[in-house]
Amino acid sequence: ATRRGGNASGKVMLPVRNNFVETGIDLMHNSQTFAYNDPANDFSGERKLGVTQFMVPLTYSIGILRQNHPEGLFQIKLGYAAQYNLFAVSDGHGEMPDYNTNSFSNGATFGLSTTPFRLNNGRKLGFFVDGYRGTRAYEDFYNQPGFEIPGTAFIKYGIIFQF
Repeated sequence: ATRRGGNASGKVMLPVRNNFVETGIDLMHNSQTFAYNDPANDFSGERKLGVTQFMVPLTYSIGILRQNHPEGLFQIKLGYAAQYNLFAVSDGHGEMPDYNTNSFSNGATFGLSTTPFRLNNGRKLGFFVDGYRGTRAYEDFYNQPGFEIPGTAFIKYGIIFQF
């Protein structure tokens, strides 16, 4: 099971007509635990993974509800993200399957953001939620390249402070 993790990012929004191209760098960390209890294949035990990912997203944001907000009250974004993955793997006692990790992964990203609060100094405050669906970063007996099992995926949410 994947546990909650943390995320920090810095991004730049470049205007393109009435919308934006957004890019930057994200740093995300989470922990996962795989429990193996498969007597038929002689696997038992627990494997813990700490996963740190450096991501470079490239998205196109479309503003909606522009009456009082020139950039749109909400921004819908679609795009691509490339990831560099660092794994810390710790195996407990028992017999567990061999595994491989992939340092690089990539996939589609999408999200929704809003910055409805305008501060006196011209800065903005808001919220975001982003999703990602990408290629496989971890392989073992139960998650082999030939299987049609999902690759990496996440949903993250947080606060936006815009300069």
